[in-house]
Formats: sequence, C-alpha cells, structure tokens
Amino acid sequence: MNTQRQWGLFTPLRAYMSIWLRGFGGKVNPVILLVVCGSISCPAQGVAAISDNAEDSQEVAAALDPHCTVVVKNRGHARGARWLLRCQNEGDQFLGYGLSDMYEVEELVVSPDKKWLAVVSVGEGHPALEVVDAQTLLLQRKYIPVHAIDPYPGTVSVTKWEGDSLLVTSDMPLHLSEGSRLDPELMVLEQQEFRLFVGSWHVEPKDWDKLPRDWRTPNTPLERALLRQLLPRSSRSGRE
Repeated sequence: MNTQRQWGLFTPLRAYMSIWLRGFGGKVNPVILLVVCGSISCPAQGVAAISDNAEDSQEVAAALDPHCTVVVKNRGHARGARWLLRCQNEGDQFLGYGLSDMYEVEELVVSPDKKWLAVVSVGEGHPALEVVDAQTLLLQRKYIPVHAIDPYPGTVSVTKWEGDSLLVTSDMPLHLSEGSRLDPELMVLEQQEFRLFVGSWHVEPKDWDKLPRDWRTPNTPLERALLRQLLPRSSRSGRE
C-alpha cells in the first residue's frame, strides 16, 4: 500500500501517533517508525515533522548584523542543538548540529563590533564558554572557536561585552586556570566577576580587592618572579 495514501486514510491514527511520540520528548524510535510507516522515514506531514518542529525545542538567537541572525534550536541532549543562520529574504540556512562544546546553548552574546560571538553551552548541568569568530560564521558558515573556558566543576555565565573585553561571572578562579583543570576546593558560593581580553585571551578579576583570599595568587610570570624575590627562601618551596 502507498504510504502517503495510508496516512491519508488514517489521519486520526497519525495525529494520535504524533502526540504519543511527543510524549517521549520527540525522540523517535526507528522500530516504531518501521511499524507505523513501513520504513524509518515517514511522510513530511507525518511523524518526521516532530524532529525539526518539536514543541519542546527552545530557541536562542543573536543578531550578527542588521540582516542576519544566528539561531540555535535546543532539542534535547539526544538530538543535539540545531544551528541556523536566518537572513532577511533568504530564509533559514542550516549550519549544523551540536556545534558548541556542550549539548544545549544557553547564551549567545555578540560583541558591539560584531566580530565575536560568546557562546555558553551546557551538558549534564556543566556549562562551558566559547568565543567564536562571528564573521567566519556569517560569511563562511563555519563555527570556529578562538578561545574556550571550562570552569569545571564550577559555572560560567556572560554578563556583557565591554569595549575589547568580555565580562563573565564564575564561582571558580578563572584567572588561575591557564588552560588546566581547577582545584574543586577553590569553588566559592558567591559568583565573582572576570574580564576576558580579546586577542590575548587573558583573564583577570574585575576587582582584585573583592577576591576570596585563596584566589589571590600571582597570575602572570612577572608577578610570580617578583614574589620569589620578595619571599624568604624558606617560604618559596611551598609555593613553587
């Protein structure tokens, strides 16, 4: 029997199956599709539409220029986020699935000069920050992170762009990470503000005076060298 005709004859059944499948968060089981449709792909007006237009999907968007906006449709961990470029008079252009570091995108913040896109994505409750070349994404349709911050086991969130820097908050000492994992014991309850400088990608606390005592560790090679000169030899071994 023709599949299209079969769905036309049993419209109530098709509607019931659509509601039933949505009850599983839109995760379509290939075995179910094989039984219902006779194949693992259904007609466009049937079950397959659930995957791209699921009611539980959430959109996050940011304007890359006056005409184009990057749109991310979060569709759950199993299906991955769907990235689109939505431009006036051009319709949605598909960029890819799961481009960000983690499963779902929570924040998209474009820099004032439209050169950079800050992306905060989350996987299993763990957030990560990426700074993406916005013009490459816009003109070449490529997602290229130029810098990333992983605050595990802590959190990170974008406050705003300010001049040539990105202001973020975290409960971990981001200025001490230097690309390595941070000590979980350094996590604090109160979120602290940091400044990420474009180009050098150096992170500094916004206000050193407000830092927790355990976070006030020399950050730059010059500061560490000066500390070694100032401290008595007996005190250096524990810090080096």
